[in-house]
Amino acid sequence: MSLESQQDEDPPEASAMKIKTPRPNTLQIKLYYCTCISNGQRCNSCFSRKTDWERHEREQYWLPFNYMCLECNTPVVADSSTPSCPFCLEQFSIAISITTHTLQCSAAQHIGRMFVRLENFCDRLRRKHSINQTAELNICVSTWTFQVENNWPRQCGFCGLYFRTWDERVNHVAEHFQNGSIISTWQLPFHKRKRKVAMISWE
Repeated sequence: MSLESQQDEDPPEASAMKIKTPRPNTLQIKLYYCTCISNGQRCNSCFSRKTDWERHEREQYWLPFNYMCLECNTPVVADSSTPSCPFCLEQFSIAISITTHTLQCSAAQHIGRMFVRLENFCDRLRRKHSINQTAELNICVSTWTFQVENNWPRQCGFCGLYFRTWDERVNHVAEHFQNGSIISTWQLPFHKRKRKVAMISWE
């Protein structure tokens, strides 16, 4: 083999070497900031996806329902062996109505064992009542709830627009974030900024 042909060939280690191309930047820009304030402190959570941001605000601050632990709120059985509500003392006509009554009982909703956050509710079921099976937990999560009226903000902190529904709020505020609005300019109640008027001297 000639020297010239040797130089034209790639060395074995060079031919086996693979050229690594730089990976594209997969980091997503976090546009959506939590608008909620708790105990005087603004939440610092931010998200790259609208759905994650909406779920965070709804589940952490503005849930339309609460969880009630029916294992803690057990009925009272009197001498007549007819169970009654431990909160309003109303007797149950049939056993199947116990759950329905307790969830709808206004007294139970005020002084019973309630949970706003799902993780706290599930932790209670696991630790206190040994409900650990996923199927059983799912039944409790889906059925041991009652509707509540919450005071989610009906006004936009960026422009002052008022909302009629939660979905209307989500879509509107998300559009602000997509258009470049920053959370430091969010204010509730919203006050229109006064325009500065130039003072003209007639002297």
